[in-house]
Amino acid sequence: MALSFACALGHAPGIVAWREAAPAEQCERLYQAFGQLRTRLEAARLEALVLFTAEHWANFFLDHISPYCIGRAHEFAGPSSPGSRSTRRP
Repeated sequence: MALSFACALGHAPGIVAWREAAPAEQCERLYQAFGQLRTRLEAARLEALVLFTAEHWANFFLDHISPYCIGRAHEFAGPSSPGSRSTRRP
């Protein structure tokens, strides 16, 4: 299987949690870029997606922070961190 798509994003939970804290123009540019990224991802028509993420705090806690974790499933419900105002979504 060939590599068909690659991208990277910053790890910033405030992007969702405190959207109103950013200047409106900056927020609009960011979400517009997310839309472009989604379009490119959908256009890649992937058969499989390998995702490297830093969800260590929401999935594990200080008593079990592994150097890495491999999840394998058809779908994953994204975690919502306490106080982030984000909801779990598949």
